[in-house]
Amino acid sequence: MSGGRVSGTGATRYAPEWLALREGPDAAARASGLLGPLRRHLEAAAGGPGGAEPTPGLSTSVIRDLGCGTGSMGRWLAPRLNGPQHWILHDHDPDLLDLAAARTPERAADGSPVTVTTERGDVARLTANVLAGTSLVTASALLDLLTREELNGLAAACAGAGCPALLSLSVVGRVHLTP
Repeated sequence: MSGGRVSGTGATRYAPEWLALREGPDAAARASGLLGPLRRHLEAAAGGPGGAEPTPGLSTSVIRDLGCGTGSMGRWLAPRLNGPQHWILHDHDPDLLDLAAARTPERAADGSPVTVTTERGDVARLTANVLAGTSLVTASALLDLLTREELNGLAAACAGAGCPALLSLSVVGRVHLTP
């Protein structure tokens, strides 16, 4: 095992124990200042207080968590957002998907229900058609695992579907840029 990776046949797997060690520091490093604009966007899209035409009862926000691992992004974000949410967890590891689904919060910040489904597969193969109707695409610690082509494809899929993306990457240590 190296860096939390578990060797074996097929796709790279990550040990749940290693991902659990990352969860606290990753949560502490998240940009909480983005929550306000994100809440306003989701409310507007759902026809809530920030929307142009409020409707009785908010529609459900569909949030896709790419490379979800054990679901730490959902555990951090779902209870900080208002309104009904349906999380679609994407990962290639069925064991991690099971853990993530079992640990997803059941309630949003305002008490609305949070539901979850899982989709096993390669997140680099998602298309605009698959993402159609998605309110938000999110990922944590995925960007460093994608090639430039895969990242460009993901960006094109999000843009083609017209859905925003909240992608985070934790950096530990000092970074020096030259020039």
